[in-house]
Amino acid sequence: MAFDILLFGADGGQIGRGTPTPVGESPFGAFPVTRGHLAAAGDRLTLRCTVPVIGIHGFWHPGISRPVAQVQWRIAFASAAQRNVPYLTFFSQDQTNVATIALSCLHEDVEISANVNQQEAVYEITMTVAVRDATGPFEVLVSTRPVPWTTLTPAYRQTLGITVPAFPPAAFLPVYCTWYAVHAALDMEFLETSTRQAAALGFGTFIVDDGWSFDESKRVTPEALRNWYRNIGDWAVSERKLPGFKEHIARAQGLGLCYLLWIAPFFVGESSRAMQQVREEGGALLTAPHEGQCVIDPRDTAFLERTQEALLACQDELGFDGFKIDFLDYVPPSVKTPRSHETLAFIRRFIAAVRARRPGALIEFRQSYATPQMLPYATQFRAGDVPFDYLYNLHRLALIRLLLGDGVPIHSDPVFFHPEESETNVARHMIAALAGVPMVSVDLAALTPRQTQVMRHWLGFYRDHLETFNHGHWKIEYYFDHLEALTVTRGDERIVILLDARGAEARLAGFDGDIHLLNLSCGPLGAAEAQACDVAGEPLGSAAAPCGGRLYRRITKLATKCGDSHVN
Repeated sequence: MAFDILLFGADGGQIGRGTPTPVGESPFGAFPVTRGHLAAAGDRLTLRCTVPVIGIHGFWHPGISRPVAQVQWRIAFASAAQRNVPYLTFFSQDQTNVATIALSCLHEDVEISANVNQQEAVYEITMTVAVRDATGPFEVLVSTRPVPWTTLTPAYRQTLGITVPAFPPAAFLPVYCTWYAVHAALDMEFLETSTRQAAALGFGTFIVDDGWSFDESKRVTPEALRNWYRNIGDWAVSERKLPGFKEHIARAQGLGLCYLLWIAPFFVGESSRAMQQVREEGGALLTAPHEGQCVIDPRDTAFLERTQEALLACQDELGFDGFKIDFLDYVPPSVKTPRSHETLAFIRRFIAAVRARRPGALIEFRQSYATPQMLPYATQFRAGDVPFDYLYNLHRLALIRLLLGDGVPIHSDPVFFHPEESETNVARHMIAALAGVPMVSVDLAALTPRQTQVMRHWLGFYRDHLETFNHGHWKIEYYFDHLEALTVTRGDERIVILLDARGAEARLAGFDGDIHLLNLSCGPLGAAEAQACDVAGEPLGSAAAPCGGRLYRRITKLATKCGDSHVN
């Protein structure tokens, strides 16, 4: 399939035309957008091409959290430094790539659409890039190589030339977060109890989410969400709600926990002192009030400087270990009013200042900005919010892994379930979270003994196999738009999160080493010469592994009993 790419300037006139050419052994061909093209474009450059609707049965781009098995008439998304990447892939029913088109300009505001022209039987692709003084040459990357579409993202990352940094070991340790467990109904008794329990269960990081910086105590309900963030933006600990917070943080750190606080630096609540100052100064707001807050324009440097000073002063005073940074993606990409450069400039300044104070600081980013261009700034990249939904958690983790590759601390959204949830589904939640660094947000003190046993087992299994999970090679397999399996292999050890019980025998037979099949399917897993464990790691001999259990073969380096995997 030949791609004819047309380039147009802001006035609609054509300024270039070309075809991607092969680049070494890469599956992508490249078409260069030169400084001459940028100079001729004005403030916007539009690229157009067509893809015949031949053998196309699905698509994916980073703006959605799972592939879609559908020839959708209109596809549209946007990217910028703080949201997504400009990457769109079309694939066939058997997951073979038909056509993938991407741009290498990750720090520019980009808008992308693909519309079906029924008369011509093609997708009409339009990619519009905001052109600014700092915009440099970039490439249009195209691949029609008939390989699994999931295998093309490593080549894309290699083309971008982004170096994966060395991440602190603490970024790979299990995380406890307060959010779903109590929302903003925080108090010192809960924090003291939870940090002790989290440390005893083997968590390495403790995150205090939203609610630490205002006096109001509340839980998320449809009614409460209407003005939830109205007090956000002042960034000082609530002494009324959390007296002795500094001393509490020191005690938690003494238990071996890294301590993080939630922030949303581009949010300003309607009732905050920060909003009063914005109004007095005539500051720039990007959005009308929503859930009690507005989004500040990142070009309002005075506001962002005050925000940074307040957050750094809080870090200096309390001595915590880093930040969970939320809602960076709420600064919308726009080719008419681009703000990507200013948003990234603030992120760079703030992260540099945090690391100057604490070089090993932990920084969490969320799914929409868990992207290759953000690898230098965060230490962990979390799946988007999926309370109660372990399958969606798994899908989100899989796609972050596709974008960021191996050896990156990719964190699950916190495991959260109904207090009366079955032990089978508690185990399923934990297994899904093992596709990343497991994170949990339930009231640990309210768990039943059996729920605690199940959680302890899977946290112990994760820590026993931490090197494989985090430094092995991941393979992600889809069937239509559903995950079939996620497999991680390191040396002679392999771990498979399996969603189809029918594949157990073949997967065990295909690997000469220690192999574990984690049962996320709807039926038991059984295979010849394999041993089984129940949901809490108790050995079942050669019987089948139940839903939420584990099947394993040829355990040589580890104890032969599943129940021996634990955290002391």
